[in-house]
Amino acid sequence: MEDFDVIVLKNAINAYKKREYKSALQTFKSLASKDYSDSTDKNDIKIYGQATFYLALCYMNGYGVIQNKGYALSIANHYTNDEIKFIVTCLKVSYNISGYNNIKRDKNEAFNLINTIKLK
Repeated sequence: MEDFDVIVLKNAINAYKKREYKSALQTFKSLASKDYSDSTDKNDIKIYGQATFYLALCYMNGYGVIQNKGYALSIANHYTNDEIKFIVTCLKVSYNISGYNNIKRDKNEAFNLINTIKLK
């Protein structure tokens, strides 16, 4: 049987895909604020990571919320989970290289971000 939060996340992603952003946004906020950020459980990390990713997309594009690209890019910076930090840093690097979603292309910033990644 699927975990309750997995079902909730799937429903929120489906709402997002149907452009029901306000409903999806509230669920992503709820899941991203749970105590998953420091978890070592793979399922928790997956739920939290996906919720955080979609939450960042909502802020990046102004879906269901006032657009705030800076907040979208910094949304997971304070978390201690290395896997989540790595994913978010990779997204930031790709946005700086590609100029995605009207973010100023800045290869120096992308390089600086890459240097912040600490591999074990």
